[in-house]
Amino acid sequence: MANHPRTARIIPVNDPDTVWSQASRIWQSSDFWGRIGFVLVAVLLLWAGTEAWRPAFPYRWNSIPLTAPHARVDFEIVDEQRTSDVRSRARLNVLALYELDSKPLEEVRNKLQEHLFRIQQAKEFAELDLAVWSEFLTEQQRVTSIDEQSQLFQQVQNALKADPSLEAVSRSIQNSLNPFFERGLLDQVQHELDRHSVSQIRVYSKQPTDAKVVNVDDVRISLVKERLKQRLAAELRRESTTFPETDLLINFLSGWFEKQTIPSTLRFASEETKRAADLAESQVPPQFRKFRAGEPLISGPATEGPTVWKGQPLTEAHLSLLQAEHEAFLATWTWPQLLNYIVARIGLFVAVFALVGIYLWYDQAKWLIEWRHFLTLLLLLSVAIVSAYWLWRAPIRAEILPIALFAMVITILYRTQLSLLLSAALCLVMVFSMGQGLGEFVTMASVACICSFLAGNVRSRTRLIFVGLWAAVAGIPTAIYVKVALGWTLSTPIMWDSLWMGLQAIFAGVALTALLPFLEKIFDFQTDISLLELGVPTHPLLADLVQRAPGTYNHSISLAAIAETAANAIGANGVLVRVGAYFHDIGKVRKPEYFVENQAKGQNRHQMLLPSMSTLVIVAHVKDGAEMARQYKLPKPIIDMIEQHHGTTLVEYFYRQAKSEERRETGSVEESDFRYPGPKPQTREAAVIMLADACESASRAMKEATPARLEGLVQDLLQKRLRDGQFDECGITLKELHIVQESLIKSLNAMHHSRISYPDARLG
Repeated sequence: MANHPRTARIIPVNDPDTVWSQASRIWQSSDFWGRIGFVLVAVLLLWAGTEAWRPAFPYRWNSIPLTAPHARVDFEIVDEQRTSDVRSRARLNVLALYELDSKPLEEVRNKLQEHLFRIQQAKEFAELDLAVWSEFLTEQQRVTSIDEQSQLFQQVQNALKADPSLEAVSRSIQNSLNPFFERGLLDQVQHELDRHSVSQIRVYSKQPTDAKVVNVDDVRISLVKERLKQRLAAELRRESTTFPETDLLINFLSGWFEKQTIPSTLRFASEETKRAADLAESQVPPQFRKFRAGEPLISGPATEGPTVWKGQPLTEAHLSLLQAEHEAFLATWTWPQLLNYIVARIGLFVAVFALVGIYLWYDQAKWLIEWRHFLTLLLLLSVAIVSAYWLWRAPIRAEILPIALFAMVITILYRTQLSLLLSAALCLVMVFSMGQGLGEFVTMASVACICSFLAGNVRSRTRLIFVGLWAAVAGIPTAIYVKVALGWTLSTPIMWDSLWMGLQAIFAGVALTALLPFLEKIFDFQTDISLLELGVPTHPLLADLVQRAPGTYNHSISLAAIAETAANAIGANGVLVRVGAYFHDIGKVRKPEYFVENQAKGQNRHQMLLPSMSTLVIVAHVKDGAEMARQYKLPKPIIDMIEQHHGTTLVEYFYRQAKSEERRETGSVEESDFRYPGPKPQTREAAVIMLADACESASRAMKEATPARLEGLVQDLLQKRLRDGQFDECGITLKELHIVQESLIKSLNAMHHSRISYPDARLG
């Protein structure tokens, strides 16, 4: 689209169609209410898409607040560190669980009783199994003579005869082992010493819930052997009435226990212990830390005193604390407060759309009237706001990316002024949605403005990358200066934050370079790049024009040069005008010999036709050209120029010829039969093509194209079309027409300037 100044809208005082009557018609129009409906839908989508039902949480990961956050209300949060410490202590306080299996100890007891029984039943020492007998002997007794051992054997048998069934001995052994049957025996601690107590454990035989606490020293095998012998001695002495030789039996049995390997009867129950530890940890309630209103949240606890805020990037721990404070603050809001906020946010969206709508109505009403443009602008603005908001919420904080993209796309699609307005509206909405201040608005707006100013004339694929680069060059120092102006101390985090903002602008340029062809297809618009690619001489239509109508082709090339200059002079799209000039007369290839620029001297096929028939042939090239353009899928602006470059002007030559023959004919000549079908030019670019086409063609027919005659020609043709109302629908102003006129006069003078005669060169 062209970048042109505002079109003046003047309503005469005596015009019955006043502003109020126009407003009344608009109010009663179904199209008006349809647009209002779409706007309201967009408002609701923005309200939901930016979470506008509650004040925004203004902090994000790695963002840098301008000031140290303070608590606005009293609140408390879970102290994760303290909770973790308490739960760790609770876990450590859980005693390790050990499962008791008494079978190994029972086997030891049974073995002892069996050996005693065999000794008691032996008739003489020679019949005794020496392996069994040696288990009871001390080291000194083993090296004694057979007679001495036989004598000891007799003494033991005599002592045991007092208890023929060994009932008292078995009872003494059982009673001495009972504590170890109940508590168990442990060779060494099996659990991890740093996770559970090393002095106590819990022992169970069937269910962990029945476990009882046991001191490790009471079950450690290395420590209980001596206790076992002491208990055995005590139990045998209690049976002294049965055993007169008690000391002999005590020494005899103690020797056996001394040589035995006492088995471990406890096994570490790791899974049960872990479940018990998990249960104990889960039963510890969260530990809270309380904050008072006005207390700094990040600079440290109040007891330590406030510290200087250095603008450090926020971490996840910071965000958790700030989020808790934010939720506590919102919890204090009443329903009327929340409702007022919701209405205010919706009002902001409505005000933004109303501002844009009023601007468009007074500057470019067609973008409001045409549904395609209206919906495109509404969609792009809504998508940009929502995407910028969620990219700001994302961990990477990339809100500048969609803002820069939006500014460049609107400039390319429409014009710089509209891009500036919409970008400012976008930045304003974002500032409120993010809960930020003026500094953030200035930073975002600086990038958007640079993108809007520089993205207007995109004539190469790398242009947008440089637009993003220049936006970064302007945006990075702006972000730094804004923060410094707000009282910050220049630091590394600020530099990195500003650099990341600039990188987003560069990424936007790179992304749009790749997306531009797809956007052209989706929104059906043409950039200068696509127009330049379209206007190459190898295009099939232009190649056909060169071969079949070379005169028309030369006329189109000349027209393109002078029309582009005139269009640029008034701020219109010169590239569009140039390419439109290349294709404006392609319809002439179907009957090229009927157009004067393609006729040889003395050949004029119109001499054999009636003026009305000649007019039909001449006028048909507009329709034929539009059909060929659609067949080759030329862009709509080019097709519009083909249809509008003659407007509804009069084919004067054949009209006058028909009027001169009117007396000899019975029928009357109607002027409407000798006019082009139109429509009249709808854009400034089409108006420039119309005027430049007429002037270039007429100047070719002049015998002496002096500057004065060329100036008079241009003025005459302009006045004719102005009086004929050809420029009424294109929005071009009288001032712009005057600029176009001066540009055409200058260009035609350059084309038709006189040349000096050079004498023939003499051969030496």
